[in-house]
Order: sequence, then C-alpha cells, then structure tokens
Amino acid sequence: MKKIILFLILFVSPCYAENWVCYDPNDGHITQAVQGDCLNLGLCSDANNQGLKPNCFEAKQEEFEKAKESFVKFDASVVTGNKIVDLSDIEKDMILQDQAVKQQAQDKFLDDLKNKFKTLGFSDEEIQFLTNK
Repeated sequence: MKKIILFLILFVSPCYAENWVCYDPNDGHITQAVQGDCLNLGLCSDANNQGLKPNCFEAKQEEFEKAKESFVKFDASVVTGNKIVDLSDIEKDMILQDQAVKQQAQDKFLDDLKNKFKTLGFSDEEIQFLTNK
C-alpha cells in the first residue's frame, strides 16, 4: 500500500516547471529560454533562486513562449506585462542584413577552398566529399 501511495505522490501530483529567460544586457536580445530548477540550470548560485544572474529573470509562461520566437528582445522598461517584445522593423532588417553578409563571406570562403583543392589536383567528387557540398 505504501508503494502505491508513493507512486501516486510522485507521478500523479502536478509538477511546476520554472521558466527562465536570459538576455544580452547590451541589446536585450534573448540568449536563453529554459525550464527547470534555477540552481540545476546554473542560473542561480544558491537554493531558492538566490544569486540569480543579473541578466536572467523568472518568466511567466507567456513571456517564456514569446522568448523562444525569432526577432524578440527583453525590454527592461516594462514594469508590468510582457517584458519580451518584438524587434522593430529596423532591428529585424539589421539582423537579416548581417546574416546575409556572413553567409556571403562563408560562401566565398568555401568557393576559395574548393578552388585551392582543385589546383591541388582533387576531383570534383573528392572536393564535394571534403566540403560536404
């Protein structure tokens, strides 16, 4: 009988998962949105959520879900309500432009690498295998 009661206590009782959101203090961009115990996740230095990292906070479920979306950031000016807000169109454009520049640089690097392999006498099949493209 004790085993049944223990089983019910452990597996039937509802569990509460804490939601944590961390952000870059310089620009507010979300760096982490995780669920679990603050101490076990390494976000707190002590039990009972003591010593929480200054750029992290315990989020409401709505904030936690929003933090997992693209193009959102932490807004420190919000006192009540959702602290996770959408980026402005200008901020989105800057991120997309930066990603495009990085992709172009990566593509150029890969093309240069393929050309070097070609000058060394590698076949197209070997180059494709080495570069995985």
